[in-house]
Amino acid sequence: MRVVSPAARNLVLTPACMFVSSVHAVEVPLVAFDTLVRGLPASNIEQHRPVFQAAVTSLRGMMTATGPYERPTRSRALHPFVQRDFPEIRRDKLEGKILSRNEFAQAAARRPSPLAELDKAAAASLDQDLKAAIDHHVAEHDAVPAQREERLRVLRKVADSLSPLRATLDACKCETARLIAADFNAAWVAALIDAMQWPDVRMPLLYIIGFPVVFDIPDSGVFRAAYQPAEIPPEEFMLANTRVVTAIADEIERSAKQGDAEQRERRQQCWQRTEEEIAEGLVQGPFSRARMDKKYGRGRWRCLGRSAIKQKNKWRCIDNGKRAKHNRATTLHERITCGRADFPIMIAREFARRLGGIHKRRRLRMSHGTEDLRAAYRHVPTSQPQFTCVAVWNPHAKKVQYCEVPGHNFGLKSAVVNFNRCPELTTAAARRLLWVVSEHYYDDNDVCEPTSARLSGQNCLVELNSARFAGFPYDPAKRSSMATTNEYLGVESSFARITESVLTMHVTKKRRAKLRELVNEVWHANELRSGLASSIFGKAGFMMSPCYSSLGRACLHPIKTREYQPRMTEITTDIAESLEFIQFVCDHLPALELPLEPPTDTRPVIIFTDAEGKKRNRSGTRPPSGHVGFVVYHPIHGTVHAHAKVPDELVKLFDDCKQRDTYIGQFELIAAITPFISLPREWFVGRPVELWIDNSGAIGALLNGYSGVP
Repeated sequence: MRVVSPAARNLVLTPACMFVSSVHAVEVPLVAFDTLVRGLPASNIEQHRPVFQAAVTSLRGMMTATGPYERPTRSRALHPFVQRDFPEIRRDKLEGKILSRNEFAQAAARRPSPLAELDKAAAASLDQDLKAAIDHHVAEHDAVPAQREERLRVLRKVADSLSPLRATLDACKCETARLIAADFNAAWVAALIDAMQWPDVRMPLLYIIGFPVVFDIPDSGVFRAAYQPAEIPPEEFMLANTRVVTAIADEIERSAKQGDAEQRERRQQCWQRTEEEIAEGLVQGPFSRARMDKKYGRGRWRCLGRSAIKQKNKWRCIDNGKRAKHNRATTLHERITCGRADFPIMIAREFARRLGGIHKRRRLRMSHGTEDLRAAYRHVPTSQPQFTCVAVWNPHAKKVQYCEVPGHNFGLKSAVVNFNRCPELTTAAARRLLWVVSEHYYDDNDVCEPTSARLSGQNCLVELNSARFAGFPYDPAKRSSMATTNEYLGVESSFARITESVLTMHVTKKRRAKLRELVNEVWHANELRSGLASSIFGKAGFMMSPCYSSLGRACLHPIKTREYQPRMTEITTDIAESLEFIQFVCDHLPALELPLEPPTDTRPVIIFTDAEGKKRNRSGTRPPSGHVGFVVYHPIHGTVHAHAKVPDELVKLFDDCKQRDTYIGQFELIAAITPFISLPREWFVGRPVELWIDNSGAIGALLNGYSGVP
């Protein structure tokens, strides 16, 4: 991908509203436009080619990064505040040879920090358009808002020049597209794709004719390549349509009439939310089964069972693509690549890195804000509405009825790929055209920029998704305007202490309260069913992982096990302890403090830990025993060491979990923890710390934070 110099991005407006770059324009192939021509042969799109070509040339001249698209091979990794990969060093070999203890310690102290190398690699791996946007802010600073407004004036004229083509394409939209994607501007999106040489050239056409939701979902070329074949062939799927519709309707009716109070409430809330979606124009109906048979043909359609879950104190409809076997009949060729909750922290560090001198860094002020696309999945039209309809209990009619969903269901695995294609493109376009420092996670976008940019970046992102441009708008009610502290993906990132070179991440009170509410629900019912176990496990893991890496994963194992025990409800001792742990975490997890920049004194604290253990005797009268020890080489406080016998209480605890002949693996883990609770906190804060452990099992356990056994 090529980064374009500022001089090459100056635009000239001609009287004929044709925009050209001030440098020699290289005509790029109009692949998305040609795809529209071939896909809509009766629409006479060809007449719009000259204006479209001019728009693409103009947009390409404005791009901060151009060139072949590089398909990701993985999701963006979390910023390397801790080491995640298994170290390459084995035993006592370092620098290619076996060393004595003293030689090894000296070699360890002069070894380049793996975290410093990982930090450089993470910075280098950022998308080129994101790096170009950051660089522009650093270079232009206070001038950015005015530059953006000037560019927006040009972009508006480019978009307006495409209005005749847009009208032609709008007239070609299928019924589902007219119902829920009427504002989608296929002309503008096609121009963006061709100007950026973006691989997803069929997306504008699919927003006109609709996306397939089952069977083979063609590869967009945007996300990580990953072939996921269907388990059920289309012919077999179609033969079972009538039977599956009957089974789903019977299950819904039984739960509505014979289910417990919770099931009945879910059915009631499901219907209320469906009525709201009908009023919003996102869902059509309700209809009888006979009417569905008449429209699509008996045995030619299949519904999804609709239920409801409570998220963020709001009921949300879930359509069960697993039970209806839609997902098993779907072939995918890619997996989406997602943003991360640490995006604001990462960006602040990138700005600090570029500012260089400490005095410049201390003047850095940052803010971030979030946007949320409205009714995200529902605004992606389908070409197979006979497979997106839903069965829902109507408490007024006291029977199961059917609603048509012209968009995508929350519950179809194809919806994930189909939906994310649009925000992936528009986020990249905002970076390349207007230097918006942004990342998206599904329908959520975070914009993180210096305060000198004010609200301009967030406003640019909103405008580029408005009806004039992409036509896939954000929800104003869900906007969080740029501020020093804001929430993104359930994590509160704060720049309030940036003048101290400290950034903080905190799990939000809302997320903690929701998880605590689920745990209280278990205590109140005095049982834990598999469905609720799955919800608690997912939310507890997601609560901790964005900020605290793998902390506490092992303590969730009993909850995870219950997820796969549908007939069990008993609260065992292990489950009770897991629930107590979750409650404790909700109440006591502190904010995570992260450095804005590497410390001025980069000399690491080097720690070596070790353990030894004796086996249980043959008669079983003497339990296993052992000792742990550590040596610390501190650049200021010198060398200290300590050792001690593993307390008998800990050995008894291990015995209570599961009696083994030896606990050397557990002792090695205890040794690794001991220095940090034995020495003053200030010895470690703000310094790179390297922990050397001579046991591979202990290293793996600490990196993964998880064990499959007690």
